[in-house]
Amino acid sequence: MKKITNDWLISAESDLQLISEIIEIEALTHLSSFHAQQVVEKSFKAIIEEFDLGFIKTHSLETLYSRIKDKLKVPIQHDLLILLDQLYVDS
Repeated sequence: MKKITNDWLISAESDLQLISEIIEIEALTHLSSFHAQQVVEKSFKAIIEEFDLGFIKTHSLETLYSRIKDKLKVPIQHDLLILLDQLYVDS
């Protein structure tokens, strides 16, 4: 694994850890949503880096997914990507 790939995944793991700390605090739901989007975004960017799929400057999960979908071996719910993108924009 490339160092940059690992760096993206470490950052995504930090977001996951933060979510686990604040998930039960209703007043911080917006932050949980934001960090959930970040986990997916950073994971997608890790895949882009690992497979040398080119630089892409976006936060759009749909756009990132379109770049990596051929590399994934797990199904992704497109509706969930749209929802997370909306939560990111609204946070």
